[in-house]
Amino acid sequence: MTFTNTDNDTAAVLANGDVKARANLIEGVTGGFALKLKTQPTAATESVRLIVSPITEQLQLNNAKAGAASTLTFNAKNWDQEQTVRANAIDDNVVEGTQNTILNLQVERTLAYKDFRDLSELALQNNAKQGLRLETKVLRLTDTANSSGAAFYNAPSASLLKNEAFETFFRFVSNDPSGNSQGVGLAITNDLAGTKNVKVRFVPSTDGINNQILVEVNGVVKATRLISATGTDSVGESTNKNFNNNQAWSAWVSYDGSTDRLEVRLGDDLNRPGNAQLTYDGLRNDLGAVSSAYLGLVATNGAAVADKASTTQDIIAWTIDGNDPAYN
Repeated sequence: MTFTNTDNDTAAVLANGDVKARANLIEGVTGGFALKLKTQPTAATESVRLIVSPITEQLQLNNAKAGAASTLTFNAKNWDQEQTVRANAIDDNVVEGTQNTILNLQVERTLAYKDFRDLSELALQNNAKQGLRLETKVLRLTDTANSSGAAFYNAPSASLLKNEAFETFFRFVSNDPSGNSQGVGLAITNDLAGTKNVKVRFVPSTDGINNQILVEVNGVVKATRLISATGTDSVGESTNKNFNNNQAWSAWVSYDGSTDRLEVRLGDDLNRPGNAQLTYDGLRNDLGAVSSAYLGLVATNGAAVADKASTTQDIIAWTIDGNDPAYN
């Protein structure tokens, strides 16, 4: 049996020292090839995962079940160290002659900002800048009334193709005593200029009753979910659950290309909710079947804020997890 590992990308993954590899196997005999990255991951890249999978059940990789995928994980320390994929041609009683089996190579990446000491990989727009909150460097999107700010990862970081997916997580803190903020959100665009854009916005309550989660397409609201701006604590006392309460909120926005569905989850701790609070279908229809979408965090402050000095909208953490567009 002959198997081929094919990489059509621009020199990112090396198999046996080259972008293409070919090996011959005899049924019942194990062979293999080594993979590594050609270049070191960027500072914001926590990990790069190479998922190697045969298209048939005639190969067994790294002693796993026949036909199952094998995953290799690289980071900034081991990116140039080869990791081996052992391939065993399944021995059967069928006379088949020489068979060609293609191995699919899928590349996933996790970008992670646990703080914002280094903004070099972010494209900052308008008022966005580095800020300080409780002695920790944060991404400060706005800090005055009637202002806006945005920060995009400076390279494509998501794919909207049918067989791919992504999830991004971020923690935000909004401090707006007058309640005129228009909220923090995620922007998904087909370019850094935002020619076409879909935004998920978390809008604080202006009446003390309900916050809003919105999905907007080029500025037009397409989906809405009301979230109560009040709650109760463990002893039954009323608590402030307004999005602008100067407390940290966690947001998860995920996309499944197979269903073209966007799911939005929100919490006031680090526990990801099982069910989405808001779903939206049609992201690929809005932006096109792009393999290289940009993700950014955005915020806007309204006018007539009484205490300008304390009007801040900060991002304290951000991760992006999914298929790496650089390898598409």
